[in-house]
Amino acid sequence: MSKNSMKILEELNKFLLKLANILKNESEKNWIRAINEMIKITEDALVNSHDPDEAVNYVRRMYKLINSGNGSFSDFHIWRDNFVDRKKQNEQLNEINNSILKLLNSE
Repeated sequence: MSKNSMKILEELNKFLLKLANILKNESEKNWIRAINEMIKITEDALVNSHDPDEAVNYVRRMYKLINSGNGSFSDFHIWRDNFVDRKKQNEQLNEINNSILKLLNSE
């Protein structure tokens, strides 16, 4: 177990929780199941000192899977009638997504 893997796992958990909060606030009922499963895996590894590399690899595979192809999570966006609000909310969503991807590609 490397310190770097544990740090990545902690950061992944933080961003996944932020993402789940956005999905919950948007009443999204499909993708949140996969995000919650990834949170469960990261939290279990953090709390029970399970192999962080294994947990990061699981999240990497799952995140790649849900973002593959047409109609995937990569197509998810937040709708607001007001363009400025919509842009702001989607920029926040994209920042979280980019942070997750950066962490998953850092190893």
